[in-house]
Amino acid sequence: MKNSRDDHALKTHNLTVHYNEIPVLWDISLEVPRGKKIGILGPNGAGKSTLMKACLGLVPKVSGSIWILDHKLKAVRKKIAYVPQKESVDWDFPITVEELVLMGCYPKRGLFSRIKDIDYEKALTCLDHVGMKEYRHRQI
Repeated sequence: MKNSRDDHALKTHNLTVHYNEIPVLWDISLEVPRGKKIGILGPNGAGKSTLMKACLGLVPKVSGSIWILDHKLKAVRKKIAYVPQKESVDWDFPITVEELVLMGCYPKRGLFSRIKDIDYEKALTCLDHVGMKEYRHRQI
């Protein structure tokens, strides 16, 4: 018998997040089925980024539960990539789109290990999947 979390890319239940003891999200329950593309819409300051940061453990939750791919974050952390908002990225940093995608290999390979051909192939496949392959040699 499946439990209530099965088949979700993301699920939260009664998630509450505070910044300096001021509640910014409270009792958020959300279910995102696997394989679905969704958007989170709302005005500035509504908590969209805070929700994502809480789900990724980048800001602490006060209460509630979070499952990603039907597991707690610790079990699936290496399967997740996070790109911060535009303000958090130095767009003048001299790195190509492909090199940025390849940064996702370092947790598995190690900081001073060489990137392998298989990593380049995976990066190109991912870029192609999101329609960005033709931009791979451009600066971010």
